[in-house]
Amino acid sequence: MYATVALLLASVDALKTVSKTLPLQVGTPIAKPCRIAAPANIAFQEDFQAVDAQLDLGKQAIVVENAANAVPTDAWDAVPPTDWKCVLPEARDAEATAERLRAQLLPALRGLADEHQESLVDCIAKLSGELARACDARGVDARLHVTRVEDARASQPCPKFHADTVQARCIATLAGRGTQVLPDDAVDHESESPYTRLLDATAPPYDARAGDAVLLVGRLWRGQRSAAVHRSPPPPCTCCDWPSRRVVLVLDPENDGDVLACAAAAPPPRPGLAAIQHELAASIMRMIVG
Repeated sequence: MYATVALLLASVDALKTVSKTLPLQVGTPIAKPCRIAAPANIAFQEDFQAVDAQLDLGKQAIVVENAANAVPTDAWDAVPPTDWKCVLPEARDAEATAERLRAQLLPALRGLADEHQESLVDCIAKLSGELARACDARGVDARLHVTRVEDARASQPCPKFHADTVQARCIATLAGRGTQVLPDDAVDHESESPYTRLLDATAPPYDARAGDAVLLVGRLWRGQRSAAVHRSPPPPCTCCDWPSRRVVLVLDPENDGDVLACAAAAPPPRPGLAAIQHELAASIMRMIVG
């Protein structure tokens, strides 16, 4: 038994050496990312119009910078974790949408100062109208998620790279890290698997900024085969100066919101060093107790 334990401990030491060359795994807390140049499948526009023209150019995601800068980041510190959702049936009517948001969203956001509430309502109403027009939809399903950054599971609801089984989806990050989008050449779009297959699991994703609104083309976009592959960003490490909240607004064209968006996620990666060490320690304890 002692020889087996010694072998297991030696294996842990070897893994520590090997881990220095391994890439970060999904869900691993990281420091502030080094931004890369936007890959060729991402377009930057002032709004969400002319989506079809961008698709013809091979784009899969459209970024509208600073479109969700309605509320200062530190204003969310007093807002407790919140999961709010609502159907905006007349999304193209900005006034009707704003009234509905005042009646249903604001009462659910305890802690947000009055001075920021109207700016938030105007921001959501504008993005909802733009998405509805871009997707030729009448209504929009809206969700707002406020999570504590230290709650890794809640702040990273979709940790695997995936393509959404919807027509399109707008993800606007109001505070915290933004959505990560993979370059097109890292994804196997020819695979017939129901899962998203990656050709290059080490390809660096593009990190959207806080305040950006990103329209992601889904699998159901008017016959579009090549959808945007993305994920929620990993939780940040506690050593860096990050906001205390991650606040994300998700907008779907009406009738898309009830589709499971993360069902076509990439298969989970190999377990990281921490998971292997935990399993080795558990095996040692089982042998000693047994």
